[in-house]
Amino acid sequence: MKNIEIFEAISGLLFAELYEYFPLPKNIDPTHYALELGDDYWDEAEQPLEETGQIKGYVRHKSPAGLAKPTVEWLTNTGFITHNGYRNGEFQNVCLTAKGLESIRSAPGTENRLLDAAKNILTGAAKDSARDELRKVFSEMVLWSVRNSATLIQSAPTFGG
Repeated sequence: MKNIEIFEAISGLLFAELYEYFPLPKNIDPTHYALELGDDYWDEAEQPLEETGQIKGYVRHKSPAGLAKPTVEWLTNTGFITHNGYRNGEFQNVCLTAKGLESIRSAPGTENRLLDAAKNILTGAAKDSARDELRKVFSEMVLWSVRNSATLIQSAPTFGG
């Protein structure tokens, strides 16, 4: 899997969980989402450590576990989520921002598609199509955000002025 596919899948799972908890904050272990993705997402990250190929290691920049924390950091830096820091392997008090919530609700039915795809991944039902749907929905949400960023910025409150 390509990094962008791993990023989209982790982001989709995270958004689905935060949407279900909204507006309550939740502590998030990013590695949890990486482990939920399944073997297909780990294929390119594996590399043989011996000539026999029986023992394998993981290339960090191609593994879901190596991309999980940077994914949460990117979502925070771009304003989709907020948190109160990272301690003991968890992001503390993670919550969707207005931008994150609106991106999920950007088109009729998006939130249902997101939640259904995440549920199917976690239960193992139609996992391949669920992963594709999860990535597609998240990609649509980011595209909506980019198209509407000027509107979001204009509607943001100003402080101190």
